[in-house]
This record gives sequence, structure tokens and C-alpha cells, in this order.
Amino acid sequence: MSLHWPLAALLSCCALAAPACATEPIVFAVTAENHLPIAEIHGETLRSGLLKDIGDALAARLGRRPEYRVLPSKRLDAALTAGEVDVACNQTPEWRSAALIWTVPLFQDRGWLVVRSNQPPVRRMEELAGKRVGMVQGYVYVDPSPEVQARLERDDAPSMRANIEKFLRGYNDYALVNELSFRYFLKQSGSTVAIHPPLMQPVFEPACGISPRSRISAAKIQRAAADLVAEQAMSRLLERYR
Repeated sequence: MSLHWPLAALLSCCALAAPACATEPIVFAVTAENHLPIAEIHGETLRSGLLKDIGDALAARLGRRPEYRVLPSKRLDAALTAGEVDVACNQTPEWRSAALIWTVPLFQDRGWLVVRSNQPPVRRMEELAGKRVGMVQGYVYVDPSPEVQARLERDDAPSMRANIEKFLRGYNDYALVNELSFRYFLKQSGSTVAIHPPLMQPVFEPACGISPRSRISAAKIQRAAADLVAEQAMSRLLERYR
């Protein structure tokens, strides 16, 4: 007896493109404070952005259906520890207190100190003493050092986007930003703000932190992430936002 066409088509789909037909999920955590290029979030839904691109690509390689759970940053460690979510990407071990299993770094980003051109350029972080500097609430800053941070006036914004917007609008003359986000927002906003050449901070390398209670083998996730990097798929994803 021949199969009816819809069922035959479905079986063909599952044979040729298993991830598209996958029913078992892999759950990615997305912190609610993110904005493009990292994540476009509407309510509790992740619509687009680098985190969705990475999650979709990893899920396809693992034959899983990607799900995204939006969480406040302060809940992320507990959710990963308890296995409420399987993976959180765009993270580093320095930023998380939970004992996680880590993939290879997926890409490189770096911090910039940006200074409006109506102020003298800053050549050393120590020169920020007494200055009001735009920063992001909850971010772990390695540079400037805690000693330097104690001598500046920290103006915390709720997100990187809000921090950049305040700087572009002239609320702050100094801001600590991430290069990827700053370049993206500058391009999207069309701003012509004049700034000094940024003071570069150390490069950091975001990866994915895997829950020790993940429903998917950590080794499989690590292998899928390594393949994304080795096959230049990560570079192609990043080009969308540069």
C-alpha cells in the first residue's frame, strides 16, 4: 500500500533534514537585559539576534528543537545549576558563579572606553578618577580595576544598549562599552557623534556554559560548538551584525 503524500513528505523531511523535524528540545537561556546585536526580545520571546543564530545552529547540529527561556541575569546561575535550562551562550567563566561545563570560545569581543571629543582623550584608566562613566548594572568589569572604579562616578544603565544611548545623547562623556554592540548601534542609529579613538581593553572570548544537569550530553554540545568555529560558521553569523 502506498503512503499518502503528506505522510510521505513528512518522512522524507525527517530523513533528509532531521533537525527540522526534531521534537526533543534543547533549552537555551537568554538574559532579559540583552539587546541587538546579541538578542531582540519581545516580552518573553526571543525574536532574533546573535544568541538565536547560535542556538539555532547548535540545535540543528544536535538534531534538537531549540527553545529559548528569557531570564533576568541574576537568575541565570541558579537556572543552569538546577537544569532548568541546558545552555547559556555569550558567557565566560569569569562572569558566572555556577560550576558549568564550557565549550570552546565562539568569538572575540573587547571592551572600549569611548570618550566624546569635547573632552581630553584618556590614555590610562587611572585618568577616569572623579569622572562620571557610563557602565552596565550587573556587569563584571576586570578593567578598570576595582581600585580605579572606586575613584570614578559609576553611572549604571540597565543594559548595554541603554548605556550606549546615554553616551550618544551626551548624558555621559565617558562610557565603557563592548566593541560589537557599540559598532552595531552606531551603524543602526546613524549617529555622527565625534569621539576620540577608543581606549582598548583586553579581548574577551564568549563561549557557551553548559548545565551539569543538561538533558543533552555536554560532550556533544562541546563538539557542535567546536564545529561551528572550525567550519567558519560562527564567522558567517557574526558578519550579519558587523
